[in-house]
Amino acid sequence: MDYDVTEDGAFGPGTCRYGGKVYVSAQQIPRDDPCDFCFCFRSDIICLQQSCPPPIHRCHQEPIQGYCCPRYQCPVSMATSLNLTTTTTTTTTTLPPHFFAHAYQGAARHSGCLHRGRAYNVGEEITTASGPCLQCICGADGQMKCDPVVCSPEPMLRKMMEAAISHRRR
Repeated sequence: MDYDVTEDGAFGPGTCRYGGKVYVSAQQIPRDDPCDFCFCFRSDIICLQQSCPPPIHRCHQEPIQGYCCPRYQCPVSMATSLNLTTTTTTTTTTLPPHFFAHAYQGAARHSGCLHRGRAYNVGEEITTASGPCLQCICGADGQMKCDPVVCSPEPMLRKMMEAAISHRRR
């Protein structure tokens, strides 16, 4: 929660002032750049710069408002499955030769993506292309779709806070 600054020290020790507002310890400080993650920690403002995975070869990069990392639209091979049902019947009727060609027409359909030699179903996460801040899934159109996901800074923050606490105790 943001507080307007009224007087120096009005909110006690451990608070931070930034942009005309007071933030309590461990509170996130909003920034214009979505790649900046800043927070107040015992009267210090600590900022971390989120980095994005490198661009994906042969993929189209789409920036997303409010996110640090872009979305990627990638062409991948489509896995093809052929659904055929075979029925054996004994009959005296002779079917014309062109009947079988028409019977199976349209039976082949695209049913997923092929990425680095592995087949993925539509909607399945493509783990070989995903990362800690990027999730790639196989789209219904056979395109790999990669979207940024919120990177959890908590493990890094915990380590930084533990280091700061142990450093101050010495």
